Amino acid sequence: MADAEPEVEESGDTAVTTEDAETTVDEKRVSAEAAASTETTDSESRSLLPGWVPWALLAAGLVVLVLGVQFWRSAEPDPDAARAERRDAVVVAATSNLETLQTMDYEKAEEHLAAWQEVSIGVLGDQFAELTAEDRQAIVDAQAKSTGRVLSLAVTELGERTATVIAAIETEVVTAADPDAEPVKKRNRFGADLVLVNGRWLVENLSQVGVNLK
Repeated sequence: MADAEPEVEESGDTAVTTEDAETTVDEKRVSAEAAASTETTDSESRSLLPGWVPWALLAAGLVVLVLGVQFWRSAEPDPDAARAERRDAVVVAATSNLETLQTMDYEKAEEHLAAWQEVSIGVLGDQFAELTAEDRQAIVDAQAKSTGRVLSLAVTELGERTATVIAAIETEVVTAADPDAEPVKKRNRFGADLVLVNGRWLVENLSQVGVNLK
């Protein structure tokens, strides 16, 4: 007995067998099941993520934001910090310069006079530069040694390149006539004007103020 031929459905110019139609239906069903399985797997994967992950990501973002703001602020120049730094530089320079100007050893007069000129400028510097031979000899003839020490110092005026200070200075004096005697101590207040020149604060004017602080 001959095998039955598959039924053929004709529609227009295209002919589809019953077996072909069943195969197509099966393939569509398999594809749909595979897609549903993939969606389920993705959903399960997402559900397996710890609940704290979104919060951790948010916290990390906030940290980056805070660090960025701090960096931006630190990059801005701080006028108060710059002024404080300039004031500190004036205090250090003025203290050193005033102690130099109140120190003299008659045996090293030229060396000390050179140091006086090194820390001064303007009117004060000109006075030291104009000292005559007689003036220098007078220092030697005095046969005295003095050492200056700043007890306290305050900046009363501060500009970009100028400053004014007031200082209490103690000076100890020893003479060659009585080298073993106790040094004579004198305390005085001085006002000084300083100028910033090539990165250095130099004394432009120096004057004694107030009364003797014995």
